[in-house]
Amino acid sequence: MHGAGNIQTDAVLINLNDFDTLGVSSAKEIYEILNDKTDYKDGAWYKVGVDIPAGEYVIESYGEGYIAIMSGPVGKSEIIDNEIFNGRYAVNVSDGQYLKISRGTISQ
Repeated sequence: MHGAGNIQTDAVLINLNDFDTLGVSSAKEIYEILNDKTDYKDGAWYKVGVDIPAGEYVIESYGEGYIAIMSGPVGKSEIIDNEIFNGRYAVNVSDGQYLKISRGTISQ
């Protein structure tokens, strides 16, 4: 690119206004389509009320897991609550919040 060499990207930027055009309702749905997955529940940022419903979730770690309840999307949020854990951890989330999961998966 302009003499800089090869650029590798592992992400896609999509304007929220284009979801209707793409026939999707969330970033999670786009990820599932692009990666041929169904009902993805591993590490990610989940928007509560869009990607997952509000309620209680049990997260199971693989190794040392981390969860955070965030007030907004990546780059525009504050941590409401967070925890580093091993094994199982229960968390309650409300509509409009974001659930960030690292090294873990939603088990229920």
